Amino acid sequence: MIPAARVQTAIEILSSIDDAIAKDGASADVILRQAFAARRYAGSKDRAAISDLVYGVLRRRGALSAAVAATGQAVTARLLVVAKLRQIDAVAADDIVALFTGDRHGPELLTADELSVLAAMPTELSDAVAECPEWLLPSLRRRFGDDLAEELAAFQERAPVTLRVNRLRATPADALAALKTEGIGAATGSYIDDAIVLEGAPRIDSLSLYRDGWVEVQDEGSQIAAKLVDAKPKQQIVDLCAGAGGKTLALAAAMGNKGQIYAYDTDTRRLGNLRDRMKRADARNIQPHDLAVKSGPRAAKLAALLGTMDRVLLDVPCSGSGTWRRSPELPWRMTPEKLATTLEIQNQLLDEAVTLLKPDGRIIYVTCSILPEENEDRIVEFLGRHSGFECIDYRRLWPEAPTTQSKLPECLALSPKSHGTDGFFVAIMQRSCATPNNHT
Repeated sequence: MIPAARVQTAIEILSSIDDAIAKDGASADVILRQAFAARRYAGSKDRAAISDLVYGVLRRRGALSAAVAATGQAVTARLLVVAKLRQIDAVAADDIVALFTGDRHGPELLTADELSVLAAMPTELSDAVAECPEWLLPSLRRRFGDDLAEELAAFQERAPVTLRVNRLRATPADALAALKTEGIGAATGSYIDDAIVLEGAPRIDSLSLYRDGWVEVQDEGSQIAAKLVDAKPKQQIVDLCAGAGGKTLALAAAMGNKGQIYAYDTDTRRLGNLRDRMKRADARNIQPHDLAVKSGPRAAKLAALLGTMDRVLLDVPCSGSGTWRRSPELPWRMTPEKLATTLEIQNQLLDEAVTLLKPDGRIIYVTCSILPEENEDRIVEFLGRHSGFECIDYRRLWPEAPTTQSKLPECLALSPKSHGTDGFFVAIMQRSCATPNNHT
């Protein structure tokens, strides 16, 4: 592809992403994959250049939009690409104009208004604009305080590819040796023995150690959350929001395939992925169960578990704000209304988890969010509703655990800047042995 064709493709993809954000449609990575599937003539260098343009705009959308809006013109995908080329890539104005060729391969010629934007645009990008909607800033200040700017800047960087070694199949030494044989640089994680951080972004599904079930792709923060479930062999555990089962598989390995893990989710497609991953990982103590409304009443599906679980893992639906490095369009998908709905779902799941626990059982509440509303606020309200629970200090289970950023010191809060992981929150709530389980 010629450079102009790459620019035109990036503009088309960004326009599709804008439509998806407005309509709560497909994610940016899905749209990008679909665009490349429709352009099989695009080589690896073409795809890399287009991806750089698209994700470069998404990561700095706030500042780029502000630069365009300051000229008095409406923000469009075309002008966001112009701003990215000028302010981030330092492309000369004349060279940018030349990319808008007006022929069938490239974008239409820049209009007089667009040329005026380019002429008026500063050559450097402002660092004073937060890469999220204004209404989120008070919440983020609650979390990060004076470190807000530095913490948010870390979300603009690319997240590393991190693997979890599956102890049912291999050891960390085995996996590191296999990666070395494949010519892939790797280092052990900062906190978890089974975490391996890769250099670059190789295609994981092409690696033999992945196909053989030695490793799974999993951020070290997610691995930390799974570790704090403190899963033991022979326990009865329910993963109530299992998704595709990353943490579920980590629990199976920790339990040595002894005991039972009941993996529930409302997304039948993702549960189907879990079944495939179970086979590859040799995880034999997991029972996937469909919680989709169309397949029957939720209460009936959970009835057999009432009052019997040693652990309930609640990796609840959330804003995903802790994953902004991986999905930089997510901040712009958020609205106050969506957040309010999510908080209610989180409350409902916490209350439901209570009915599943046996005396002295634990709820492990997890989000990939950095918002206090989804984290500390939910725990404080939960403890107010359920007097028979206490929030136990995560360091009791793991004295060498990373230092928390949470204002509730018993809970663990992680962030990219402070820990090198995605943003995660973990709270462990234990039921008193004397507390009745009123699930009938």
